[in-house]
Amino acid sequence: MSARTIEKLRETFPDFFLWSETKRGVLPLTSNSDLASAQLDEESHEIPIFELTNEERTSADDGQGVMRLPKSFLEMLTSAPAEYLAFAHGVGDSMTPTLGERDLLLLDKSQDVIRANDQIWCLSSDGVAMVKRVRIECKSKAILISDNSAVPNQHINLERFKLVGRVIAIVKIA
Repeated sequence: MSARTIEKLRETFPDFFLWSETKRGVLPLTSNSDLASAQLDEESHEIPIFELTNEERTSADDGQGVMRLPKSFLEMLTSAPAEYLAFAHGVGDSMTPTLGERDLLLLDKSQDVIRANDQIWCLSSDGVAMVKRVRIECKSKAILISDNSAVPNQHINLERFKLVGRVIAIVKIA
């Protein structure tokens, strides 16, 4: 994780417990190696970070490291167990302006059924991952919607796609 990403996270979550003094001392987090060396608090969870270029790489062992977040913060976002959560960076511009090229997306991989239209999902076909709004047309057909008006919507057969997880939070990275 770049220093700029961590700076943006500090701006977005100024009260996050790892940014200031704790019972264990000051934890100056400026790089991914600092994140990796910080002690895991019993009330925190490690969430893996992965690249969307390969949808199969959604675990801490396969990705770019982990981010430690307080259990109480995660509970504000989702009721899913931490082992079903993963971070990914946005790739491409098809979801602009909603998602930027390097925005950090929090995925809930426990959500594997589309229950409401127009939510943002990470899905894959033939091993290629993508992030799109999904609108169900009928039981097996859907429209993949790009927020960028220059990118056409796609009518798809859902049976050819795997739902990786629903995007439940977006951290904007300038």
